[in-house]
Amino acid sequence: MNKSISGIFKILLISLFFLLLFSFIYTLMIKNKTGTQNYNIPASIIGGLIFFIIGFLSSNHHQKKGILTSFLYSFIIVIILFLIINLTNTKYNPLIIVKYLIFIISSIIGGIFGVNVKKLV
Repeated sequence: MNKSISGIFKILLISLFFLLLFSFIYTLMIKNKTGTQNYNIPASIIGGLIFFIIGFLSSNHHQKKGILTSFLYSFIIVIILFLIINLTNTKYNPLIIVKYLIFIISSIIGGIFGVNVKKLV
């Protein structure tokens, strides 16, 4: 049990590292105003990569049921993100559901790859 909890913390720390890295890159893009003023596409790509990494790491840690494991991890994170957006009184956009479904699918694809790779975490 203790080994399982430490593995989950490793996954969360590595995911947090990638989240901070991609957030830093995204912030630099906004600050330097590279590209167009519409940042939905880069945000979706960065989010998809983060969820792919989360799915990969979660299923790689458990080494079985990659689709289910990565789906559960990503679904919990998506629910938390959805609650944060609803609590901040942000204008509701129906396309955000599509974005979250893409994140979940990206995590599932990462989970499929994670099961088939030798255990890293």
